[in-house]
Amino acid sequence: MGRTLRRLPWLLLAGVLLLWPVIPSSAGQQDNSQPDQQTDQDQAKKASKAKQKSEKDLYKELNSQYKKWLDEDVVYIIQPEERRTFCTWQRTRSANNS
Repeated sequence: MGRTLRRLPWLLLAGVLLLWPVIPSSAGQQDNSQPDQQTDQDQAKKASKAKQKSEKDLYKELNSQYKKWLDEDVVYIIQPEERRTFCTWQRTRSANNS
């Protein structure tokens, strides 16, 4: 028993020395991931705002009859993606006719 107690501190010291390089590197990785996540969130917000602005611009370019159709006739049945596609299609169509 006395022999085991004498070896225990050395075994603990060896374990700590072996794990020492692993512990700081993993903690450093966690710290570095926070700014990356923040910039990703910022970029996502900017992309969302730009997308909303472009949708508003597309809507402004529509003729009044198409605006009425979107706002009154199909407002409850059209999906957002379909609405964007329609607005984009109208912009392309009017550009080709000009």
